[in-house]
Amino acid sequence: MHAAGCVTVRTNKTIDRGVNVPMSHRLSKGLLLSASVSALALPAHAQTTADASATVSEVVVTGSRIPTNGDNSPTPLTVVSTQQLLASTPTSVAAALQQLPVFQNSMGQNSGTGGGNGGPNGAANAPNIRSLGLYRTLTLFDGKRLQPSTDTGLVTIDMFPQMLLQRVDVVTGGVSAVYGSDAISGVVNFVTDSKFKGLSVKAQRGVSARGDDRTTDIGVAAGTSLFDGRGHVEASLEYNDDPGILDMFSRDLGQLWQIEGSVAGSTATPGSAANPFKLYSNVHNASLTSGGLIRSGPLAGQTFSSNGVLSAFQNGTATGTSGFQIGGDGAYNNDSSLKGALRAKRAFARFDYDLTDTLHVYLEGFGAKNRNAYNDTTLTMSNVTLRSQNPFLPAAYQYGTATTTFTLSKQLGPQLGPHTKIFDLGSYFVNGGLRGKLGNYIWELGAAHGVSTQKWTTERNINLQHLAAALDSVSVGGNIVCRINADAIATNDDAACAPFNPFGPNAASAQSIAYLTDRTVGKAKGTIADITGSITGSPFETWAGPVNVALSGEWRRVGLSATSEVPPEDKADCTGILYNCTQGTTNLHQVTFGVTPLVHQTVQEAALEVEVPLLKDAPLAQDLSVNLAGRYANYDSFGGAWTWKVGGVWRVNDELTIRATRSRDFRAPNLNNLYGPGTVSRSTVIDQLTGATLVNAPNQGGGNPDLKPEIGNTLTAGVVYRPGWLTGASVSLDFYAIKIKDAITALNGANVTVQKLCIASGGTSSLCDLIVRPNGYTDTSTANNATYFYTRSVNAAEIYTRGVDLESSYATQLWGRPLSLRVLTTYQPVLRQDTPSIGVVDMAGYAYAPAGGLGASPKWRVTSFASYALTDQFKATVSTRWRSALGWNADKTLVYDEPKISAFWTANLNLAFTPEIQGARPEFFFNIQNLFDKSPPIAINSSADAGRFGAYLQSDDLVGRYYTTGVRLKF
Repeated sequence: MHAAGCVTVRTNKTIDRGVNVPMSHRLSKGLLLSASVSALALPAHAQTTADASATVSEVVVTGSRIPTNGDNSPTPLTVVSTQQLLASTPTSVAAALQQLPVFQNSMGQNSGTGGGNGGPNGAANAPNIRSLGLYRTLTLFDGKRLQPSTDTGLVTIDMFPQMLLQRVDVVTGGVSAVYGSDAISGVVNFVTDSKFKGLSVKAQRGVSARGDDRTTDIGVAAGTSLFDGRGHVEASLEYNDDPGILDMFSRDLGQLWQIEGSVAGSTATPGSAANPFKLYSNVHNASLTSGGLIRSGPLAGQTFSSNGVLSAFQNGTATGTSGFQIGGDGAYNNDSSLKGALRAKRAFARFDYDLTDTLHVYLEGFGAKNRNAYNDTTLTMSNVTLRSQNPFLPAAYQYGTATTTFTLSKQLGPQLGPHTKIFDLGSYFVNGGLRGKLGNYIWELGAAHGVSTQKWTTERNINLQHLAAALDSVSVGGNIVCRINADAIATNDDAACAPFNPFGPNAASAQSIAYLTDRTVGKAKGTIADITGSITGSPFETWAGPVNVALSGEWRRVGLSATSEVPPEDKADCTGILYNCTQGTTNLHQVTFGVTPLVHQTVQEAALEVEVPLLKDAPLAQDLSVNLAGRYANYDSFGGAWTWKVGGVWRVNDELTIRATRSRDFRAPNLNNLYGPGTVSRSTVIDQLTGATLVNAPNQGGGNPDLKPEIGNTLTAGVVYRPGWLTGASVSLDFYAIKIKDAITALNGANVTVQKLCIASGGTSSLCDLIVRPNGYTDTSTANNATYFYTRSVNAAEIYTRGVDLESSYATQLWGRPLSLRVLTTYQPVLRQDTPSIGVVDMAGYAYAPAGGLGASPKWRVTSFASYALTDQFKATVSTRWRSALGWNADKTLVYDEPKISAFWTANLNLAFTPEIQGARPEFFFNIQNLFDKSPPIAINSSADAGRFGAYLQSDDLVGRYYTTGVRLKF
């Protein structure tokens, strides 16, 4: 007898067009409630019971190339149907996946407030298993690799069609021996419903309780059989519009929260025992104002509170961090987004045909156009040099001679507008092949091709040459003009140059603003060509059953190129410009993006997998089998790499199963890691040597062709218990330990810890190569401020994590109606990274890393689901998510005068009504996310960017209570 939702294994060897994932187990639904294939499954049907004679449908679950009983899968696997995901979080599959505790620090719209022409698309959705890094999770579509969809090599799941998406398989263990590179922390496989028949339509709208983030989601899908059942075709179209939340002040999270030193006026380092960090709101940067703060000369300390009118700078309440105050006239970021926007258009089609009874052909493909957008930090200019007789400066304030100067710092955003980043992604992917039967063997040949083109657009990218020229103005015949048009040098004349008036909140003319800001574009193109082949079967049997073997091979070529209107090699022409421009040094634009000529990475792989049964129906061993897999990959960029896996499943009896794996895995550096363009981004940095606040400090990243593969070693061991005395119950407990050597990590010279370690070494540490200073490390005056920072990726780290995954489920009847309960728990007490020169950082239980570390990692994460059919037509589903409290920073040398970042939980409610109307069963639903409108605790790292982006952990819910209502029709 099988519990509701369970299935038996199909053992016949006929060709099935539904088996569209060659690396799979072929299971029936019943195993989904067995914890050997741990499924996040609310019951798919409102059945009272299920008996052994029930007709069951076949599903394909990811994990092996050998078709076999899923109970014999040694690697933990979570299978989640799209229907079940969207029942709790209907906004998108990506958002729903982030509710599962195994995912932590996945990238998405909540994290979409970094990047731009100076960095990657921070608002795209990409999964992160166990917080080990986005690039250590392999993402597949119908079992196939895809082209990179960002310049950094990520595969973003925003481009995947959802209308015909059947389920998502999540493998939570190292499986590089089966899948190759990137599968260190696991695999996320998006599987389509290749047998869909009929017509399906969805339409839904959503809005937050505060009236913003109004989303629209519509789609249609159709499928039918052809040629007397030998063929099948299906297709879908969908449109999704999520405008995000561009106003960070719409939530308490955006109220200028900062972590600063707590002892006002202290000269001790913020975060030290003498000056502990403390959380403050309404923090302003006292080094600049929106009207312009004079920083030197006889007028120093005065600000242009209105156009052309100076007044004394009003200080706020001092903190223990120099330059940062509570309130006062200081500036702050007022343009940043809280949640990035996403607009997506997707299309999908698939065709299957049985050429003969033993030969099947299939072809599928999708296309997508996505747009992410968000506002980055507010534009500023810091310590620009101006003449004391600048013609825009009122006569009452002018002094000195024509060569006398002073410095001014100003926030430009209020007049120039937000620094908007837009990412347009166009993608297509085509996958086809032949599947056939040869005796007792099943073979498959497949080919795939995909292209993604991403365009970055930066609105209001400051042209530094134009800014310097527009600030250097003179009066000629009573008219204010740019000096370059009034000097004796004819070659530097620029008729478009409009003098810029910096003396006031909105003193500049529209012409000058247009002159110094540009709309700049960069593009990156990722491609993949992939040819695969496999053959599986049983060459012989032992006393315990058939020995199953799978032999496979793959040839793959991935390409990447990037073009840019603003490469960092383009320097300003400073001819005739007296100030704020250094010939050969000053970049042409404030934000740059480098050029990468077309580069390729070619891989040939061969793999063998064997499953050997050892015992069957023996005392204390109903089944005992081992699974062995090995894979060799040859990369043209670095050579060969071996991976392997050894696993075993011991089914003691019908109630108890024990499983374990040991594997060697790897991640090859991708093309961006190796050859990524030199990109300059800018941010505000506190110089740890001089104490100065560096506004718009340049930071240049880029690829490192000397990188080598990361090597992972994974151990998993678990038990599954399905008590015979409690029908419908299942509990699984899996231990995991993952160690990664030669981990690729990015060392950022602007990072506080990197700076401190460099200073402590007296300038001798290799970390000092990431920081450019004019006078070494003995001069602590502001004349020795850092002028440039570098970020470099190196094989320098060792990462280790361990923990336990616990899943329990129970399906039963309550008052004669189906009730389903499921709880998924992850306990991750260790997430350690050891980097030479920096030391060991354990992120488990902490929110922020000191340098080049991993993301926030609560030790405990729990997600629960409960579903109850109140009537035949009405069903209620409740889900909850909880994480444990966090310390502020994993750097143990930092001292905080603050309690921990508190634990956080939310609940979702979904009500579904499915009446029968003329043979159709439309589903009308009403969903409330964050039912109790809980605001996440304030969580922010020490930062020099006052008010940047809001203070929250990206995995927490920042929108608040959110309503979604809609209808799903199927005919």
